[in-house]
Amino acid sequence: MLHVSPRIPNQPFADLPTKEEVLDFLWFLGHSQDIRYLTDVNVNKLYHPWRSFASVINKCLTRKSFGVDSFRLSQAQMLWGLYHRINIDFAYLIWEDFVYQVEHKRQSEAMR
Repeated sequence: MLHVSPRIPNQPFADLPTKEEVLDFLWFLGHSQDIRYLTDVNVNKLYHPWRSFASVINKCLTRKSFGVDSFRLSQAQMLWGLYHRINIDFAYLIWEDFVYQVEHKRQSEAMR
């Protein structure tokens, strides 16, 4: 893994939240249905301001403006970092999301 993220002197990146912490956070933001797994999260079930942030994150990463109503862990961790104003490694999360998309595309093409 390349470690090319810009760093602020004397301010290391915070640890990323676990899946459980992310699920609790999304429930805290007002997700209107029960959440047991990240796949249960529907962006449209969040309050409007958080739905807008989630849509911007999805649009920037996937370049799609419709049909994206679920979160991947890396995307939810980005929202968590923005909300809490915590110094997390966004470049790492963007890379993780990119790798996921490449792997998922390969799997989709293999199934055809």
